[in-house]
Amino acid sequence: PRTLQMLFEYHPHFTLWSKDVQNAFNSISRKKIVACLKEVDPALYRYFVCYYARQRKQYMLDSMGDILMVCYSWLGVTQGDLLASLIFDIVYTHCVIKPTLQSHPDVSIVCIHDDTYLGAATPEPLIAANDMLTDLAAECLLEYVPRKEFLLQLPAAGRSPAQDLFSYRPQIHPKTGFEYTVIHIGGVPVGLPEAISEYCLLAASKYQQHLSRLVSCPLPVSYIGVILMYAAR
Repeated sequence: PRTLQMLFEYHPHFTLWSKDVQNAFNSISRKKIVACLKEVDPALYRYFVCYYARQRKQYMLDSMGDILMVCYSWLGVTQGDLLASLIFDIVYTHCVIKPTLQSHPDVSIVCIHDDTYLGAATPEPLIAANDMLTDLAAECLLEYVPRKEFLLQLPAAGRSPAQDLFSYRPQIHPKTGFEYTVIHIGGVPVGLPEAISEYCLLAASKYQQHLSRLVSCPLPVSYIGVILMYAAR
């Protein structure tokens, strides 16, 4: 988040596109995983071939919180597999992110697993990079969710139509939201400094209320101290 915030501060027309993959871990193509790991990480490739040689069970929680086995699947990695996030990150990076960056060096991409953030000094290269990113993700059987996406460009005086994000609205899915002040990346606000300060003050106020409630609750002092130490981390 700090890196992206600095880009907003140094580039007055900087535009950020927040993207999210639908059921990323459960959907990624195992053929792509096998091909990628065989080239990039032979040891992990052997593990994957052995562990995922057959269909894997997919689980979910019911309304009572009980774990249910929903179906067998030939796609994705199993949630709970200790190496699942590592496998996904390797394949997503090498098959989707890396080729996009190589073809669009004027675009920056930051990822937290499948949460993907594209940034560029102006909107035009961002649109082109997003088109390629979407196509490469589809080859891995991954699909982005427009209604969970956001575009952020901060206000600036004297901006030309080529530099204005809204000029490109017809090329962007109608369910993708436009923001002009702040978005949150991993829970951290990024964008207009005044809006970030307002958000932080509000969060601090709520946190103070929680602390006051905790301190005044009828628990032994030692218990309260342990909880406060945990919250401080």
